[in-house]
Amino acid sequence: VVRFARSELQITVTAGGAVFWGWDGAGPLPSYAITGSGPEPDARAFLEPDKDGGWRVVSQRLTVAVSRHGAIELLTPGGVVLRRELPPRWWEPAGGGDARW
Repeated sequence: VVRFARSELQITVTAGGAVFWGWDGAGPLPSYAITGSGPEPDARAFLEPDKDGGWRVVSQRLTVAVSRHGAIELLTPGGVVLRRELPPRWWEPAGGGDARW
């Protein structure tokens, strides 16, 4: 779990190389793509600091890099970017009140 000022990000990497990431308590189940209780997380995957204040989850098959702003990159062990996702956008009401995304 990586925590930010307004939300938190949960990242799970399975032994088969599947990745789940969810913001603010979203879990991998229920899912149309997963049957039963789902695959077990890879116990060998670990969270470590990355450059420029970010974090990364390193597993044998994949690296998930998270910038300090919440952008996510999926990379091969050789560093080739497979996918890039921007962080959630927060919207604050003009008249004040709670922000939402």
